[in-house]
Amino acid sequence: MKLSNKAAKLLGEQFARCLHSQGNNPVARGAVIDAKNAVLSLIVPYSTGILVDQSYRRALDTLEPLQQGAKWL
Repeated sequence: MKLSNKAAKLLGEQFARCLHSQGNNPVARGAVIDAKNAVLSLIVPYSTGILVDQSYRRALDTLEPLQQGAKWL
């Protein structure tokens, strides 16, 4: 799957918002993370997938700052 850089950034942010909306439900959060990883494996070129993941991590850091070292990746 090919994405523009803007679309890759938005996709990463959307995954972070979706993960955040699941609260503390480990099953739902795991499903979101599995979906993100599945989508990342389909994105070409590799550099675009990295952009999605970086955007996801930045957005997640904003939504869910580290709390006693615990973090969902």
